[in-house]
Amino acid sequence: MMTGMHVEKIGKYANWKIPTNLVKLQQQGRNIIRSRPSEIIHPFYKIGPLEQLLLNYRYKTSSLLDGRPNFATFDRDSQKYIPKQLKLRSTPDLPEWVHNYSFHVHNNVFKDISSMIRITEKDIKNQIRESYITKDTSANIETIETLMAKNSKMKEPFEPLNLVSLIDGVVMTTDGVYTEDLYTFVIQKHCNHLNNITLTVNAIMLHMETMKLDQFFVLEKLLSQLVYTMRPQMELVARVESNIVLKKLDDLIQAIRMKFPNQIFQGTTNTQLMDLYTNVSYTITAHEYLKKLILVNNMLPEEQLVAEYIAMLTDCFHDDTTSKMGYISDLSSVIESQMTSKMLHFTLPLCSHFNEIQRLLQIVTKKKETYHLMDKESLIAMLRQIEIVDDNDLSKGIDIIKIYNILLEHNMVSEQYVPIFVEFLARCGNFTMIANLIECKTFSLSNSPELLKKIIANIKEDRDENLHVYTRKSSMFLSQYILPIIDKVELSDELRTALKTL
Repeated sequence: MMTGMHVEKIGKYANWKIPTNLVKLQQQGRNIIRSRPSEIIHPFYKIGPLEQLLLNYRYKTSSLLDGRPNFATFDRDSQKYIPKQLKLRSTPDLPEWVHNYSFHVHNNVFKDISSMIRITEKDIKNQIRESYITKDTSANIETIETLMAKNSKMKEPFEPLNLVSLIDGVVMTTDGVYTEDLYTFVIQKHCNHLNNITLTVNAIMLHMETMKLDQFFVLEKLLSQLVYTMRPQMELVARVESNIVLKKLDDLIQAIRMKFPNQIFQGTTNTQLMDLYTNVSYTITAHEYLKKLILVNNMLPEEQLVAEYIAMLTDCFHDDTTSKMGYISDLSSVIESQMTSKMLHFTLPLCSHFNEIQRLLQIVTKKKETYHLMDKESLIAMLRQIEIVDDNDLSKGIDIIKIYNILLEHNMVSEQYVPIFVEFLARCGNFTMIANLIECKTFSLSNSPELLKKIIANIKEDRDENLHVYTRKSSMFLSQYILPIIDKVELSDELRTALKTL
């Protein structure tokens, strides 16, 4: 019997534990810690009102996506995303947990981004200013140029004190020239070599220690200028060299953060850093700056950068769907509100349940502006994914019809789409639906000889031993719709032989 202490314990943790019978677990000597709702990740699936209701009132156990491990959670020990199932025991605190999870998904994951600013390349360029330093405006600037020229030819870069002392000397002998002005000049004119980047970053950090560079916005501008200068070069250098450069850049970023722990980089700077690390396939770091841009700056990367980020994830993780889901989880609101073709084709293979596929289709059909995303290529990809995720021909046929009806409801079924549906329906033996399409004069088999050949190839008596109705339906379809027009179609000997055996 549950004691008052146990009731109190359930209530205490109900807002963050997946419901479980704590008394039973204690009696069995186990201690299972469950994830908080905010730790359960899915980049595009959203629990609906009906699912929420069913979760609360199912007997014994409930689940989302039939308990398939197609959610993700971040494992702090391994620093990786791992698959997560949502199977929930029926306990008194279940409704509270479900409510908290639903609230989190609807308000924190899929939030309104209509007011968020999208950072463009123009915004970044506007932040960069050309150095005004010349031999005419700054005395002794030749000494700095000579040092940087020699440094680029050395096996190892000079000690940073060499550059620091020269910069201090120019500042002291030239009116109106400041330390940051000279660093802007050095970065723009001379940071085209690994040694020069290393020397410049080390000198900046030394000037930070001596308080010659003691303003956050000044250091951020220098960082932005450095990234802007480095970005085109990263594609030209070897991986080993790029790793050294990025390590040095990270040293500067960490030094700035330690000196100004309460300051945050602007959205343009975080966008530059996301772009840089995406370009070199540093997935963790690129994701870090994506999160900062969206969650801290309340801004969005431009569409091209999102496409490059998605391409990076595809190249780095291949069939690792869990990691892909984790690394695009911060783009959930973008996927829902500003879906693109690349996003759709990236997310479709992540689906392991029809509800996920249906959710993506709902996103596409939500706005007329995204109707064009459901082209022939996307439709074929969606129907192929149904073939992958569904267990049997019966469920495949049902789900394909659901897709057809959703598109039909939004007037999105064009003539070129119908043969695609017919081919996939034939694969799973749903000849009744094919007959309905013919009767509705949606298409004609006599005008589609190649499709007719595919249908004949799919009419087999051994489609599914547990669904003998398919044998009867296929025979009826054969006699009513195929045999009357068979003489009009040129068939191979193999197909004609197959017809005789059916």
